[in-house]
Amino acid sequence: MDRPVIGILGLGHVGQVLFQVLRARGYPVCAVYNRTSDTAQLVVYGTDVQVVTSPTELVQLCELVILCVTDDAIAHVADEMCDVDWSGKALVHVSGAKSVDVLQSVRFVGAMVGSLH
Repeated sequence: MDRPVIGILGLGHVGQVLFQVLRARGYPVCAVYNRTSDTAQLVVYGTDVQVVTSPTELVQLCELVILCVTDDAIAHVADEMCDVDWSGKALVHVSGAKSVDVLQSVRFVGAMVGSLH
């Protein structure tokens, strides 16, 4: 089974741990996005992972985007990514408090959606 090309959006504690674990397990993490690029640069230092300048750029490069932002930001961030072609791509969030319904806007424009918790 082919592994999807992964992007991580949000590099707080959860995002950084997922970045490290996924790469250690051989998953292809190709890009990351974080509001503060300095944090993103520190996380990817010494790797070939690209730091992108916008969430939409992350979607364009990756097949699976893992959203690691605060619970209150999930729907807002998803809404900002609705103008991208989501064909064959997926967005998942890692909140234990929110259902997959907070990703309804990107589902409506063609994304597969899910949650990991």
